[in-house]
Amino acid sequence: MTTPETVGSPGTPSPLPPAAQLYTHTDWASLGHANPFDFDLASTLTLLLHDDAATRANALHDLQSAVHHQNTIYPSTTPVALYIAALLFDPRTDGVGVYGRNDVPRTLRAALLDWLGELADDVGEQSAAIAQRFGYATTAEETALRALRPTLLNAATAFADSQDSDVRHAAVTTTLLLLDTIEERRRHETAYAQLVEEILATSSNRYHRARALDSLDAWGHDTTMLRRTEPGTADNTMIAWADEPPF
Repeated sequence: MTTPETVGSPGTPSPLPPAAQLYTHTDWASLGHANPFDFDLASTLTLLLHDDAATRANALHDLQSAVHHQNTIYPSTTPVALYIAALLFDPRTDGVGVYGRNDVPRTLRAALLDWLGELADDVGEQSAAIAQRFGYATTAEETALRALRPTLLNAATAFADSQDSDVRHAAVTTTLLLLDTIEERRRHETAYAQLVEEILATSSNRYHRARALDSLDAWGHDTTMLRRTEPGTADNTMIAWADEPPF
């Protein structure tokens, strides 16, 4: 079985510690998650690098279900997010498969980037404001994940110029989610406007397209007509962007 300890030389320089180092120095068994009785977190992480595409896809599904069940942030969520961010730089995440709700084959790296964006979005300013409005206090686990957002941002931006359009679009989407406030997004309009336009012009990924429209809104563009003609945008809106908290 492939293990993190056999990580090869990445093609993109990593701003993070090696994934193998993070894997070895983390006590995965001590970290709480949604499946405490029948889930081996450490083993599942190694399966992300398996040679078989279906095994990788199943591992990612199981991992998401365990550490992000119903958008809940667990003690394991932040360490896993940090490990995943480091794993992006492993060339083996070029492995193509069908991951998550997207039924189009793409690389594991693109799928991992999308997931990091979803995780980060669940502890963003908008999500925090919604939770506060409904009387939910911020947990220690949410605070820890929020503190990791700058690190996740550094990892995501490293792939914003990837030659793989799926990776590039996932990286841009996650980067913009990690620019927490509308003011932050506005400051980065010049850097990312062309890439957002590229997503809307070429991508069939409805989640990326929905987030691209959100960025245009933040930049002061009128997206009314675009949203009227956008197929299925609402189907791919994350719970964190809804008017009610996840239950």
